[in-house]
Amino acid sequence: MEFLKSAPQDKAPFERFWMENFGETAEEILPFFRDTFPRCRVYRAVEDGNLCATLYALPQEMKVAGKTLPMVYIYGVATDKTLRGQGLATRLFAFAEEDLKHEGFGGAVLVPAGEHLFPFYEKLGYSVFCYRKPVELPAGNTEIASISADVYLRQREEYLVATAHNVPPVHVVEYHHLGVWDGGMGAWEETAEGAVYREILGKLPRPESPCKGLAVGNDKPYAVAKAFCQDFPREGYFSFAME
Repeated sequence: MEFLKSAPQDKAPFERFWMENFGETAEEILPFFRDTFPRCRVYRAVEDGNLCATLYALPQEMKVAGKTLPMVYIYGVATDKTLRGQGLATRLFAFAEEDLKHEGFGGAVLVPAGEHLFPFYEKLGYSVFCYRKPVELPAGNTEIASISADVYLRQREEYLVATAHNVPPVHVVEYHHLGVWDGGMGAWEETAEGAVYREILGKLPRPESPCKGLAVGNDKPYAVAKAFCQDFPREGYFSFAME
């Protein structure tokens, strides 16, 4: 088994591997492979020329205490269905993390796909970084005022200045509906059951009153993080995936 770092060039084998192991369609994965994949550090496990496991690390920044640290958001961790349970993902994480440390990244953050995965990441040295509490409001709420991605990120920076937080690329948040309502701000989408607001700041906190996790209150663990350097924060606000 070889562990390799790939240049994000030939997408086809990674797209096939993703669809086979996550059960998503070509249409569903299009935004990631079109816009985000080219910016990722791509790590893979290969045997006899076959792709066995993948891990994508998207460079971002974490702002905290007046400092800006390079960090990565880990995404799309997958192992071939026939090879699961053999520790392959654990070994791929170790390989990727060593390379990321060498490149000078201060830490990594990821959003586990389900609650059952939190113990797995804990064994790898990851701990809960922030919590979230989803808020549901009726669909078709006319009090929402849509805002652009650049306005959203600018306001987000203003209100999270005292809280450790990541800086997501604008082209990522543009995929989501962004809005403000009753003194709150967040990303949202309307469903048949109602409008589910995600990545909510809720009642916007003042800069001198930092929020931990989400301003609307803690509910379930959301993102986990692992520090590669002493300055990387142990808790904060993370908002890339917006799931």
